[in-house]
Amino acid sequence: MPSGMDLRAATISVTVCPNGIGHAVRALRVLRALDLRYGPFGRSHVALSAPQLAALDADTRAWLATRDVRVHHGVADPGVALPRQPDAFGDGRLEAWISRWESSDLARADLIVSDNLTGVLRARPDAVLMGSFLWSDVLEPLTSDPHVAAFVAEERRILAATTPPMLVTADVVHPGVVARTAVVPLPWFDDRPAAAVRVGTDPRGHAGAVAVLGGMTGAAGAPLRVVLDALERSGREVITDPAALTGPRRGHISTVVCRPGLGTVTACVVGSLPMLLVSEAGNPELEHSTEALVGLGLARALDDPKDVVAEVTMMEAEDVRRPMIAALDARPTGGHRAAAAWLAQRLGAGPDAGTAPSDRPGSV
Repeated sequence: MPSGMDLRAATISVTVCPNGIGHAVRALRVLRALDLRYGPFGRSHVALSAPQLAALDADTRAWLATRDVRVHHGVADPGVALPRQPDAFGDGRLEAWISRWESSDLARADLIVSDNLTGVLRARPDAVLMGSFLWSDVLEPLTSDPHVAAFVAEERRILAATTPPMLVTADVVHPGVVARTAVVPLPWFDDRPAAAVRVGTDPRGHAGAVAVLGGMTGAAGAPLRVVLDALERSGREVITDPAALTGPRRGHISTVVCRPGLGTVTACVVGSLPMLLVSEAGNPELEHSTEALVGLGLARALDDPKDVVAEVTMMEAEDVRRPMIAALDARPTGGHRAAAAWLAQRLGAGPDAGTAPSDRPGSV
């Protein structure tokens, strides 16, 4: 940031990996907290895919409009993501998005934040990364594809040259991130609901509804269809709407069966909802997340989808449910505010800059 610049004129850009809704929710939660606590700053720019924008909650969408945040589509997408087809990367998308980004207003902001996309460092080595994994680690098993091999080599070259700071969810940070970036470990990127409304923490003695969620990518579609069929045949109430994790229906959920994407997992942790995690072979990020969450006592792994009814029944037993809810309750939250404070200091706004959130409308 230029020396002596008026912070109120400082511009901020956030580039979000197009691979899932959780990336967008996390990044926008941090940007909003930064603006409301330490701003207002100058114009903000956000790169989102159209599906990500459509999936944001009403409050976030209203804030984007009120603050006149410019949303850029078609910059990071198509780009770096899990392949849907064997020849998915033949069109050069792993690299082409970087040129689009470099020619946009996103690249000219005073503070640049990039969610899981290291390519921004090519033009802006002062950028801050956010996330808990690196795409070079996730795609490394696919390096028989020359496009993927080139991408992995280039990402690791850039990281070795810059060692960028990376804001991470400490509980699930991937070892590759720890090895290749300057990790900034943070709590889960949300706040817990007030105790009075945290109905999900009440270890009920009866069977509740089961939430079955696959996330935006649909990568776990086939196993989750088996899960849905088995639960419906057993007569269990099934919820498939992700909004239930944060809305009034949360109190009806006994267990969440899901792929361990960070957006879904974060909602479960802050809502103290026990998880059964569906395996996803060949995805190092989710394999690590599953291992970490199970190790912390926050979840169990569902190795065979056909066993879901028995596993859910076991999860609802008092001697299993109570310790898991206690472990979920114990996890620290508020990472979005901690990330905003870290970014404010990097931008030049001290910890006391701006007005306290409780004094400002729409604060987070």
